[in-house]
Amino acid sequence: MAALLERTFERLVGHVTARVLAARTARSAVRALVEAHLTWVFDHEAEARFMYQALALELDGHHRAALRETKARLKAETIAHLSELGVFSGARSSEVMVDVVLLGPAHQACRAYLSASGAVDPAWMKATLPELACAAMGKVDPARRAARTGKRAAGVEPRQQAGGRRKGKPG
Repeated sequence: MAALLERTFERLVGHVTARVLAARTARSAVRALVEAHLTWVFDHEAEARFMYQALALELDGHHRAALRETKARLKAETIAHLSELGVFSGARSSEVMVDVVLLGPAHQACRAYLSASGAVDPAWMKATLPELACAAMGKVDPARRAARTGKRAAGVEPRQQAGGRRKGKPG
């Protein structure tokens, strides 16, 4: 089972990596990440179903560690590219950022989609989940969120303008 799961990861991550590496902005890379994941799941339903079911099983320590290392190796190029684009700015772990924050809703929707016909609309998934992942990027990085909203982020000092004045609304 571990060998089949590893081969599935190779195929999925290869598909996703090619699309993410073509992106030139953080937003387009995050959209590509989610869209490529969803596309692969819709195009390879049996393999995706196996992957999600196998990941829910308790593997012994050796197989779990080996699969974690394989996933890290396979995702390294994608994570490096996302890092260069600033996707992980302010995040403590790029692995958590990718699997939990950016792909978490997509993973959950895919599980529901694969477990029961009609449980989740694929058109809704394709339209909503990439945008949700892009919105999540700003929630993880307080400085990015503050820049977008024009408000000061907690624990983040405002930038100073030339002449020593702080940028932002007068207090």
